[in-house]
Amino acid sequence: MLLDAGESLLDEVQVIPAGGSNQVTNGGFESGIGLWLVQGTHNRSVIENNGFAGTKSLRIVATNRGDVYRAGVGRRLRRQPATAEGRERRGE
Repeated sequence: MLLDAGESLLDEVQVIPAGGSNQVTNGGFESGIGLWLVQGTHNRSVIENNGFAGTKSLRIVATNRGDVYRAGVGRRLRRQPATAEGRERRGE
């Protein structure tokens, strides 16, 4: 999420737990927006035909400040990482 109005390119998103593999599918946006959630002040975000490691990236376009619940860009992971106590985290 952007903290104010503006634009940014996002590409090659990874979340790799210790000893594990990347939990983000389509982190390079090669398959389009797909399961990524783009909402609120960030809903003008689009796929660009240029990328860091591939041919695509996500141009995040924010018309105003984002927030963690209603305005931003995100997606669920394949598996939620464990917390420090070893319990599974749960999405809100």
